[in-house]
Amino acid sequence: MAKATGPPVRWKVNKHGADKRRTWRKLHLATDEATTDIHAVETTTNAKSDGEMVKTLLAAIKQRTAKLGGDGAYDQVKVYNELASRHIQPLFPPRANAVIWTGEAGNDLIRPRNEALMKSEAVGLAE
Repeated sequence: MAKATGPPVRWKVNKHGADKRRTWRKLHLATDEATTDIHAVETTTNAKSDGEMVKTLLAAIKQRTAKLGGDGAYDQVKVYNELASRHIQPLFPPRANAVIWTGEAGNDLIRPRNEALMKSEAVGLAE
């Protein structure tokens, strides 16, 4: 019987040291769609969601903001509440698995998000 010899199983750790856990950084930008000017910038770790940064970014913008666009990551109750309190129109699609939001009594809430969801169900989404 022959015995194979070679570098130890943990050769990478012995040669390069212990692996360091890597984390992603996110760059959150608030831009003007018409002029492509950047009005607010924040960097965070991947622990912060896009929705959590809306209030911070809006606070940094000096100009009046009428509309906010983004992707499905912004489809959160706290984002819609923040935009409603500032009278800003949301322009982002509901998530793929979205359902109609209802109130505590079980009735459908009148929200731009619910209206968009009902229209997308009636018309369909491009895939």
